[in-house]
Amino acid sequence: MCGSTQSTRLWVAKGFEWSRCDVCHGLQVTHLPTQETLDELYNKHYYEGYKENYDMSRYVDYIGQRAFIQGNLTRRVTWARKHLALAGQSTWLDVGCAAGFLLDVVREHGFSPYGLDYSAFGPKYAQRELQMPNVRQGTIDRLPEDFPRAFDVVSYIDVLEHIPCPRDILQNSIDLVAPGGYLIGETFDPNSWFAQTSGAKWHAIDPPNHLNILSLKAIDDLMVSHGLNRVASASFPRTISIPTIASKLYRQAAPALYRSPLRNLGIPLWFNDVVIWMYRKS
Repeated sequence: MCGSTQSTRLWVAKGFEWSRCDVCHGLQVTHLPTQETLDELYNKHYYEGYKENYDMSRYVDYIGQRAFIQGNLTRRVTWARKHLALAGQSTWLDVGCAAGFLLDVVREHGFSPYGLDYSAFGPKYAQRELQMPNVRQGTIDRLPEDFPRAFDVVSYIDVLEHIPCPRDILQNSIDLVAPGGYLIGETFDPNSWFAQTSGAKWHAIDPPNHLNILSLKAIDDLMVSHGLNRVASASFPRTISIPTIASKLYRQAAPALYRSPLRNLGIPLWFNDVVIWMYRKS
């Protein structure tokens, strides 16, 4: 993220070698997986793991967990609204929007929602079930022609750790933020006490799903160098469904739990190892 080539090898976790940047202290997979591997990972079964031989890099049932996911996102949007200084109906682009659950929340708060996701599964769901025609499959380097050229808010919630080259993506995203607009993201914190105590067993160390764990220092340096200033940052608990928790401990149980009444039960968890941040463009 910071552009340094100085790093320290840490450990091999889940078949991938990891290193820590000596300058910004972010964590990254040393050798990135192939594009074919990523394409295979993020097919439709990434969101519907119960439909095949479930592995822990996928969601058990993303759509079925909508109530939990949207509840977590609502807390974050409510927090963000306290810091946003925007007039009138503003545009919000969510990159890596999955099925559009965040955009469903921001629409209720008066924003015009736009979304992009690498997989076709989420946008198709958002268009069909949430009536969001401006949620599309794609990436920010190739915006749909009918999208605005700049947005009042651009967000990345639980996305940047999945991207092989997050610095490039963030630099492109800064160009999409309108003057006076905001860039919002939520990322794991490799310098949190929980991360440093857990080491290779930290739940964020999850390749090929997660490839980069960005430090807030690297994000801050990049933003400031491009004329953005941090407005606020925070950490929140998340309510996680029982099947999701169990699937990380014993993956064979995931399909059965998905079909049981336990799918409607959740547990709030908070390890203070995830940070949501907001920067404003001057």
